[in-house]
Amino acid sequence: MSPIEKFKAGIKRIMRIVKSYKSSALTELLQKVAEKVRENKQNKEDQRKRMLRRRSHLTPTEKTEQSMIALTEKVEKLKDNIEEQAQMITDLKTALFEKMDSLNLVQLSTAPCSK
Repeated sequence: MSPIEKFKAGIKRIMRIVKSYKSSALTELLQKVAEKVRENKQNKEDQRKRMLRRRSHLTPTEKTEQSMIALTEKVEKLKDNIEEQAQMITDLKTALFEKMDSLNLVQLSTAPCSK
């Protein structure tokens, strides 16, 4: 039995238990959750179908161009993220060195003088 089937079977068991106790609040909650799951699944399926319809009228060259544009956008986003992280690392490095310098100065100022 796949994990999804196990999950569905578990939900069905919970629904049976809840119905047997006549707990309307819990039953309503579980029904709302089940409804949301169905809506999300339907939305994803509708979105997939729209994507297929949009791509079905394109020529192979247009599909390739569209894929390249999407790939380029993703690469640009990754590049921006890397640049942001590099800047954050530089800022952290600077702050760390400043902190180390200030601690070192404190240690030097509290060290006893040798005469």
